Amino acid sequence: MTKKNPSLIFRIFKSHTFSLIVGILLILVGIIEICETVIPEFESFLEVHHGILLIGVTHVVKALIYILEGTEGALITEIAEEIEEIID
Repeated sequence: MTKKNPSLIFRIFKSHTFSLIVGILLILVGIIEICETVIPEFESFLEVHHGILLIGVTHVVKALIYILEGTEGALITEIAEEIEEIID
């Protein structure tokens, strides 16, 4: 049995490059927040809630990917067992 190629969204969210980019963005948001705290005149469009939203969306999508993969694996196993019962 051959394994299907995962969809593009699966590959993107599971890649190390994506994790690196999210980490860099979170560090950037943190640095900007520190600058806004230390330097009163410093203003930016990025704030802490943007970083929290980024973390939340990333974790939800990754969790859904793993849930879908697990469900697919369970269904494939169940179908394979049914086919074996029919053959025997």
